[in-house]
Amino acid sequence: MHLLINKNKLSKVLNNMSRIAGSRNQLPILNNILLRADDGKLTLIANNLELAVVETLEAKVKKAGVITVPAKPLAEFINNLPDVELDLSATNAKLKVSSQGYNATFNGMDAEEFPEIPELEEDALSFSLSAGDFRHSLQRVIGATSNDFARPALTGVCFSSFDKRLLIAATDGYRLAEIELLSKFNDEIRVIVPASAIQEILGTTDEKDISIKVGESQIQFLLPSGTQITSNLISGSYPDYRQLIPEVGEDTAVVEREELLRLLKVAQVFARVVDNTAVLKTVGEKSQLEVVAVESELGSNLSEMSAAISGKDVSMAFNIRFLIDALSVFSTSEVILDFSDSKLIIRGNDSSSLIYIVMPRKA
Repeated sequence: MHLLINKNKLSKVLNNMSRIAGSRNQLPILNNILLRADDGKLTLIANNLELAVVETLEAKVKKAGVITVPAKPLAEFINNLPDVELDLSATNAKLKVSSQGYNATFNGMDAEEFPEIPELEEDALSFSLSAGDFRHSLQRVIGATSNDFARPALTGVCFSSFDKRLLIAATDGYRLAEIELLSKFNDEIRVIVPASAIQEILGTTDEKDISIKVGESQIQFLLPSGTQITSNLISGSYPDYRQLIPEVGEDTAVVEREELLRLLKVAQVFARVVDNTAVLKTVGEKSQLEVVAVESELGSNLSEMSAAISGKDVSMAFNIRFLIDALSVFSTSEVILDFSDSKLIIRGNDSSSLIYIVMPRKA
C-alpha cells in the first residue's frame, strides 16, 4: 500500500475513530484501525463489536493495499505534524508515515483478523430524513439519557412509532425528553439506540438526507458524505413513557424562558451546596412564579418573575440542574410549565413537538 493524503482531513477522521478503537478492548485487533487504499480513496474502519464507523477520504493512491494499525498512537502522531501532505506506505504489516523530515513506523496486524461489519437483513426497515434536523432533534433529547448501566435500556435513545409518527425519547427515570422526527410514518418501530452511536451522529456536519436502516439487532446510518455508522441495538424493553404525557393541564404558568433560566441559575448558588433542590411556586393572585432555594448554613434565595397563571397555585421541589437542562434545549422565547399530575411538563409556546418532563422531589 502506498498513498498521499491531506494531513488535516486524515487527522480529523483518526481523532473520531480513536474513541471507538480504545485501549480497553479484550481483542488487541479492536484497538487498531483498518486502512484500505484503492481507486483513489482511503477507507478507514473502526470497530469495537458494538459500534463500527466507516469513513472514506480522497487520496492519491499509488499502490492499493490494506493494513490495521493502533488507532490512538497513529492519531496522536499525525495530530502533531505540520499541515502538509502525508506519505503513507505499508509493507509486511508495518505502516510508514512520512512528512517533511518526520518519519515513523507503526507495527500493524494482519487485516484478515479485523472483524467484518455485519450486513443488515434484506428486509430491514429503511427510511431517510434531513441530517441537520436529525442532529438538532438528537441534541435536544440525549441529555436526558442515563449513565447507569445497571439499567441499560435507559442509557440509549428510544426510536418508536406512535399515532403514525416517528418519535425519539430519552429518560433516566427522573426526567424525560421527547420530540417528533417524522409526522408521517406508517411503519412500526420500537428500538433503543446506544448513546455512543448518537454521539457519532452528533459529531457529523452533513445537512442533506441521512439514510437509516433498522434490523433486528442493529441500526445503520449512512450520511451524504459516505460515512457509515453501524451500531448494535440495546436489548430489553423501554418504559411505556407515553402514559406520562397528558394534554396540557389546568395548572399552568407561561413564562419567559431566558428569565426563568436566570432565576434558576441564581437559586443554584444556594441549591447546589446540599442536594441541588429548588422549589417552584405559582402565585396566581400576583401573576408570579417564585423560585426558592434554602441552605441552612449559607442562607436562602427567593426570586420572582411575571407569569401568566392558570388553575390553582402549586408548589413543587425539583432538582434544579434538571430544570436548567430542560429549559436550555428549548428555543422559544416563552415556555409553558404544566404542573398537572404531580410532575412538571414543559412545552414551547410554538408548534414544536418537543416535550420535557421533570419529576419532582419530596419538598
